[in-house]
Formats: sequence, structure tokens, C-alpha cells
Amino acid sequence: MTHDPRSSRTASGATDAPGVPSPCIRDCRLTDDQRLCLGCGRTLEEIVRWPVLGEDERRAVLARLGERPA
Repeated sequence: MTHDPRSSRTASGATDAPGVPSPCIRDCRLTDDQRLCLGCGRTLEEIVRWPVLGEDERRAVLARLGERPA
């Protein structure tokens, strides 16, 4: 992931809160039921909302990833 030094946006256009990087590994594929991304493990809602989440909310998403079956 490359950063534009003039902003907090990444090359993909997403923003990262300081200290809470996105779990995206750029391997975006959905489970058959389209519930989770096979790359990062997030739900579609979590992926869509990531740019507007605060640090605490992002940490909560990351914590939930560890609780999900692999």
C-alpha cells in the first residue's frame, strides 16, 4: 500500500486512521454466501464502513476477525 504524503489516503483511495491499518491484503473474494471476504475476513458492511470508522471501531473490527472461523 502506498501513501500520498499530502493526505491520509492510500493509493486505493481508502483512508487509514493513524495506528490502525486496514486488514485488506488486496485478495478480495467473497465466500459463496457473500458474507465474508476470503482475503481479509471482514463482512461487506465492515469493508464499506472502514474509511469512516474511528480508531476504536476499527480495533473492534480487527478483534472480531480473530473470533471468526478461518
